[in-house]
Amino acid sequence: PSALWHIGSIGKSMTASLIGALIDKGHLKWDSTLGELLPETPMRDNYRKVTLLQIMRHRSGIVQDMNFTRADVARIVGDERNPTTMRELYA
Repeated sequence: PSALWHIGSIGKSMTASLIGALIDKGHLKWDSTLGELLPETPMRDNYRKVTLLQIMRHRSGIVQDMNFTRADVARIVGDERNPTTMRELYA
């Protein structure tokens, strides 16, 4: 209610715009891999070779929702309701 505008379902377009801007400025490259960009982040070995271009084209092979059950979600986020904290818990 206190927000000036609704932020529903625009995360993908905002992320794509941000990545494009960072590529234009030379901070990232389309062929940058997750392993290069996030070397300390735990992830599946096969995800380390995935490029930004593959992610942006939905061709990375990364599972969309990991088939989380309600029990999985409850285990990950518990009673947390703050969206930022919930995203951190998923990560």
